[in-house]
Amino acid sequence: MVIFVQWSWPWIFLIRVISSCFRGQQIVARDIWQINFLQSKYWE
Repeated sequence: MVIFVQWSWPWIFLIRVISSCFRGQQIVARDIWQINFLQSKYWE
C-alpha cells in the first residue's frame, strides 16, 4: 500500500500541475487580451 501511494503520488502531482497550467494559460490569455485592449484604448 505504501509503495502504491509512493508510485501514484507523482502522477497525481503531475496531473494537478498540468491542469493548473491549463487554467493558468486561460487566465494569462484573458489578462493579455485585457492588457492589449487597454493599451489600444490608451494609445489611440
